[in-house]
Amino acid sequence: MTCFRRAFKLSKNEVKNANPPGTVSLISHHLERTETGRDVPQDEVQLNPRPSLNPADPLNWPLWRKGAILACMSLFAFVANFTSASIASAFPIYATPAVFTPPPSFTQLTRLIAVNVLMLGASNIWWLPLANVFGRRPIMLISLLTLTLCSMWAGLAKSYHSLLAARLFMGIGGGPADVVAPNVVGEVFFVHQRGRAMAIYTVFLTLGPLVGGTGGGYIAASNGVL
Repeated sequence: MTCFRRAFKLSKNEVKNANPPGTVSLISHHLERTETGRDVPQDEVQLNPRPSLNPADPLNWPLWRKGAILACMSLFAFVANFTSASIASAFPIYATPAVFTPPPSFTQLTRLIAVNVLMLGASNIWWLPLANVFGRRPIMLISLLTLTLCSMWAGLAKSYHSLLAARLFMGIGGGPADVVAPNVVGEVFFVHQRGRAMAIYTVFLTLGPLVGGTGGGYIAASNGVL
């Protein structure tokens, strides 16, 4: 309440010169004297956040290593969302007695996507706190292992309810791709680099369900089931 009252007591000049919370300066402007004695304006990129002297600090890692981490996080986001949407193209096959007996209704089949998408978001209620306590790397490895094993479970499922349970745990395993992965990207890159890095990550994130819905149709057509 104190900050709220103070905000309305600011003068017009104070409001004009104030910076919103989180504002950082990316470029510093200064004059540099040349050999001829002239002062030439120079722009220098400021590193924010400031890297430490520890070589293990992710901000001090070489660019190729940061790029590899970005590629891994982007691929994880792509795969997690690909598996969420790819099964939709196989619904006409699952609705026949050729797969499950008795065949599930289309209402039941839509739950295969609904529970997966639900857990992609809801599972981060515990994934993110666990990542903050135990670190990003073990949580990402555990979630990837969960997604892989449950994808195999879904492929070998012999009943609708078994497939539904597998899809639920697939969503749990893919949850960190939407929340923990962008945190990893943000912790590796400087502020002036994060825009491009997050754009690459977001492209893979959004391409996942798009390619999954299309690619799932070819998989279903060639194999009969996903």
